[in-house]
Amino acid sequence: VINGQLVFSVTRGGNRPVRLRLDQVQVADGQWHDLQLELRDVRSGRETRYVATLRLDFGLYQGTVIVGNEIHGLKVKHLHVGGVLGSGEVQNGIRGCIQGVRLGVRPDAPALPRPSRTVKVETGCNVGNPCVSSPCPAHSRCSDQWERHTCVCEPGYYGKGCTDACHLNPCENEAQCHRKPSSSHGYICDCGDNHYGQYCQHRSFIDRGSTPACHVTAPSGLQPHGHGKPASVGTGQWRWRQCSTCDNPLC
Repeated sequence: VINGQLVFSVTRGGNRPVRLRLDQVQVADGQWHDLQLELRDVRSGRETRYVATLRLDFGLYQGTVIVGNEIHGLKVKHLHVGGVLGSGEVQNGIRGCIQGVRLGVRPDAPALPRPSRTVKVETGCNVGNPCVSSPCPAHSRCSDQWERHTCVCEPGYYGKGCTDACHLNPCENEAQCHRKPSSSHGYICDCGDNHYGQYCQHRSFIDRGSTPACHVTAPSGLQPHGHGKPASVGTGQWRWRQCSTCDNPLC
């Protein structure tokens, strides 16, 4: 596990290691994950290559990498789980919980017997909760991420300190910001009559003689393109702009 992501690596002799990283998901999140590794041979003429497939969470995430033919004929002599034992010390060890390790082609094969040797292994799966000390600011909740935590702001609060969005002045054109937890962003901008849009960034054009709808009859000799409304009025001339989403109160 490197930077919270699962990495599969094969090293044989002085050759360059073969690596496969499942970067679609974080596994250091305090949740149980199912992991399956399948190694199969692929024959092409007289050459045999091995392909490794890594499946996480019952195939929800998976990846495949060509291992090569260097492992042809090798047999499993020692199986190290949770790290590699070398010179009496654990190398590349993980701090986490492991259960139900099985070896074989059948998914219902019995679990492996108790290990012949353990180094820095404890029974059970007890890890401290980093959220106990309430490290997150107001208007947020603490999420346990396995020996670390993240603070998730409530809707309408943003940034490291979960600041009220309305204090950041997101609305434009002197519009008023109001808290609204049920909205998609946790707040809304009160645009008034002259502007529209999420941040009141668009100006509403109200023209003489126009009707408050997207379907407006253009003057003789001028046809709007699709759904439109007059953008401005000159002397006897109208210009039209698109009104496909109809987020303007005039539409």
